[in-house]
Amino acid sequence: MAQDKKNRGQGDQNPNMGEMASGMTGKNYSETEIRTVLGRGEFHSWNDVIQWLDRNGTRESGLNAQSVNSLRDDMQRLQNQGAEFTKDPSRIMQMIQRQGGQR
Repeated sequence: MAQDKKNRGQGDQNPNMGEMASGMTGKNYSETEIRTVLGRGEFHSWNDVIQWLDRNGTRESGLNAQSVNSLRDDMQRLQNQGAEFTKDPSRIMQMIQRQGGQR
């Protein structure tokens, strides 16, 4: 458990949470959380996901305010940078890591 806490801030892989991203904001969320969000609606753009997170994110089971805020910020940055929208959680994680880098 102490090892997990140590790794979270470093963007390392945590075997209990799946692949972790430090995100462009420096806060952690998992690919599983991205998958949870994408499974909650018919999204066709980054803006669709951002609006859903604003309205529903903190009420969704399995998401906490920190992960919702970090994910929202990263999705906003992808939108602002003109990244092509995808519904593939693995690809989104890769895009976030490429754009902001693991910290």
